[in-house]
Amino acid sequence: MANPKESHRYPAETKRLETVPFCPELDVNILDKVPVEELPTKNGLADYALFVGGKLLGIIEARIRAGDVSDSELLPGYWGFANA
Repeated sequence: MANPKESHRYPAETKRLETVPFCPELDVNILDKVPVEELPTKNGLADYALFVGGKLLGIIEARIRAGDVSDSELLPGYWGFANA
């Protein structure tokens, strides 16, 4: 019979990542598991950009309430970001 701890998936522990404010001198190519605040994109500032292994993993856009920004408005603009 399988060990319950081995066969059951437990949720990951919650860990707060320390954010780094964007500055022009920031080398995003060396960042690993680091959220960057207010990363410039061709459509304005992204609230947070998560870098893992020096690569952009994703953009997190904070919203006051659901429906403030539609996905069709948000997603196309974040493919041209600065310094990466």
